[in-house]
Amino acid sequence: MIIKTQKDFDTLADANGNVCCTEALDIRCDISARGYISTRGDISAGGNISARGNISARGYISTRGDISAGGNISAGGNISARGYIFAGGNISTRGNISARGDISAGGNISARGDISARCGISTGGYISADGDVVTVGFLFWPHAAPPQIEGRIWCKSMVPPEWQREYWGRRTCILMDGCYDKIIPRVLQNLDTMLLDPKWTETERMMLESFRNFDAEPPDWAKKLLTKNRKNEEATS
Repeated sequence: MIIKTQKDFDTLADANGNVCCTEALDIRCDISARGYISTRGDISAGGNISARGNISARGYISTRGDISAGGNISAGGNISARGYIFAGGNISTRGNISARGDISAGGNISARGDISARCGISTGGYISADGDVVTVGFLFWPHAAPPQIEGRIWCKSMVPPEWQREYWGRRTCILMDGCYDKIIPRVLQNLDTMLLDPKWTETERMMLESFRNFDAEPPDWAKKLLTKNRKNEEATS
């Protein structure tokens, strides 16, 4: 089904603003829904997709803009955006998740494949992937347990959210004010000595070790994953 305007899209909605289709949606504009968006096929968009509720497809979800949902975003195939992907709830797929912007969820982020973002990744829940996880930006991690990743992981640095900085300041004895681009170089000055201390938990040590990536280029495998996903985004949007 081809959607050329918001008005075309609104004709599909019920009285509550929900759109439920049995076929694929080929959207040629920016669209927004007052409720949820659900289809048994694919969702392909030339612009932004947003919904106050969930966005779900049995196939893939791909857009040249952003994907934003107040609820969950879920797909049977890949979820990809040339912009950012944001969900107030969970982001989940049986395929890959990729974005040129941020990937952010108030809940969990899970994929049967890979997860990649050219900006950052943040979650209020867990991250789970059967494949690899790559972000050229920061991976914000608020939990005591490490991410549940079967493959490899590479990020600019794995950092705590802002509300945990006071705790990390006490643990590292390093001032944690300002942006992470200023904080991480302070930590790196003493990192080797700090890591000799046996007090660090598995996750704390993992996060501190990741600071070594701060000024580093992604390894070849990570670059290849980002390139592959960019080509997939272009092919399906």
